[in-house]
Amino acid sequence: MIVKASYIHITKLMPLIRELFPDGPEAHLKKEILTSILREWEDTIMFVEDGHPLGFALVAIRRDYVEGALHSPVGYLEAIYVLEEHRHKGIASHLLKAAEEWCLEKDCIEMGSQVQIDHVFVQDFHMAQGFRRQNSYVTYVKSIS
Repeated sequence: MIVKASYIHITKLMPLIRELFPDGPEAHLKKEILTSILREWEDTIMFVEDGHPLGFALVAIRRDYVEGALHSPVGYLEAIYVLEEHRHKGIASHLLKAAEEWCLEKDCIEMGSQVQIDHVFVQDFHMAQGFRRQNSYVTYVKSIS
């Protein structure tokens, strides 16, 4: 079942968040999810079975430039994750559909997303769901201090 996350879901949702973002400090990740739940232009959508989240999608509205988008605002799939033992069961597709509906309710007619270049299986999922690939990036950062 698809459920919009609320404050009461944080404890059960955090293990999934930690799996997707293993290098993020837990306090920071928890704050980000709480903020997402509270903001009008962001949301966290969960797929729940027997009271336990099996996956989630972070969705937002972007008003800045989104590569390849022709309209603004643009719905944006910030993240999507399904527990490994529950993959290939259509859960991610259900989460994406709920994210699309959320974006349509916010007057968006396009949706963007970004995938790391080495996450081929995630790229395949996006293509199967109707996303168009815009380009590939390699991002660089250096310390200047």
